[in-house]
Amino acid sequence: MTLIKSISGIRGTIGGAPGEGLSPLDIVKFTYAYCEKMRERLPKAEGERYKVVVGKDARLSGDMVEQLVCGTLIACGVDVVKAGLASTPTTEMAVVFEEADGGIILTASHNPKQWNALKLLNEKGEFLNASEGAAILECAEKEDFTFADVDSLGDIEEKDFTDEHLDAVLALPAVDAEDTTTTGEVEEETNKFFNTFWALVPPVIAIALALITKEVYSSLFIGIVLGGLLASIVSQIGDLCMSVIKRTYGIKDYGKIFPGHGGVMDRFDSVFAISTILLIVCILFPPFAIK
Repeated sequence: MTLIKSISGIRGTIGGAPGEGLSPLDIVKFTYAYCEKMRERLPKAEGERYKVVVGKDARLSGDMVEQLVCGTLIACGVDVVKAGLASTPTTEMAVVFEEADGGIILTASHNPKQWNALKLLNEKGEFLNASEGAAILECAEKEDFTFADVDSLGDIEEKDFTDEHLDAVLALPAVDAEDTTTTGEVEEETNKFFNTFWALVPPVIAIALALITKEVYSSLFIGIVLGGLLASIVSQIGDLCMSVIKRTYGIKDYGKIFPGHGGVMDRFDSVFAISTILLIVCILFPPFAIK
């Protein structure tokens, strides 16, 4: 087991004896010390509440650590805003959005799954400086706890700051929001273009043949035109069905051919359905029976 204490917070492996790993006792100690030093750093009038934002990543221990941190904050008389699953920048920005007195990010970054950490923020959504971090470490080691009474316990609420963070980024002067298109939008528009293109091919070929030969073989012409119209409808259904199958089984792409677009095999999503339906139609109603 490992427990690393630094001025930026604490991180360690889950489990083990207190002081040897990131145990529940260690989490409570350092969360309490964070609250104590926050009050010293930001003194308020009697009766005024403190507020802290808590965000986490998707680690297996995330829920457990979050409950310990939030419970300790409430026990210290601090109001909690749970940001849930949130990136580090989103949690930092949430402190600003909420005009909170601080924030705690539960993430061990690139470390393996057994790790987790408490990363501590000030009222600006920035990491604590060296002296502030050292003061929290010293306070935690004293283990001198005094928690709030029942009438002074903190409150807790949950908020998702993802959209608010995104809006704030798009509102930056350096970002041209009108010229910003998501990858999903690009892919959707490209798919529409290709589906429409392939649906129009059969009728266009039929018309071209008629103009070149200066003759219209009615049954052939009508068969190709109707086949093209049927294919345009079936292609949309086939494309949707294949998308559902891919997402269900986690299959996506066989290689990139266009920026922001799917793989080369994606072009066959609609063909699978079209070829099957047209084969059935040709068997039941032979379109090429020219007399």
